[in-house]
Amino acid sequence: GMARILNVLLIEDDQLVQYAMVEGLTDAGHVVSVAGTMERAIDVLSHYHYFDVILLDLRLGADRGEDIFLHLRVRGIASPPVIIVSAQPMLEIRRVESLIDVAASLQKPVSIQSVCETMERVVA
Repeated sequence: GMARILNVLLIEDDQLVQYAMVEGLTDAGHVVSVAGTMERAIDVLSHYHYFDVILLDLRLGADRGEDIFLHLRVRGIASPPVIIVSAQPMLEIRRVESLIDVAASLQKPVSIQSVCETMERVVA
């Protein structure tokens, strides 16, 4: 049957990556919103939302992606499953996995297909 349509929050500051991910995920039938900064992501996730899954880049300019979820945790705000999508070394990805609740991690460059398959697995 048809895979489920997911509401995705992409937390990514690189506009080329934003564009490629939004295009690819939209073509695959998903609904994508983008937060390009840590502040924006915290704001969006602090209010009522419909996101099923979050795609998280770890380098957001001078800010760190994991800090979004450390901020939310302190305030008692739960978040949807987080998938790290980062070009950082695996050691750095593992460090972040030890700090915040991560459902899966993908190392860039990644295919849209692998992102979709990972999202579907995580929200199943």
